[in-house]
Amino acid sequence: MLLNRILISIVLLGITGCGGAPEAPRPPEVADSAGIRVVQNTSSLWRSGEEWNVSAEPTISIGSFEGTEEYQFVDIV
Repeated sequence: MLLNRILISIVLLGITGCGGAPEAPRPPEVADSAGIRVVQNTSSLWRSGEEWNVSAEPTISIGSFEGTEEYQFVDIV
């Protein structure tokens, strides 16, 4: 009984540990829309975990709607 459980565990670990080969990136689809070249990429060039992220907080803030006059954009030419 114990030997059967060990063998089943080994087989299940072997099956779950074998992932398929990573999917090859698909080439971009190129179309023409009234003389305008449209390129659509349907797959990414980076692996999972390497994608870019945008911070929730801005790095810099220029100007304001409220506050002292020297920090507001007024009469920009």
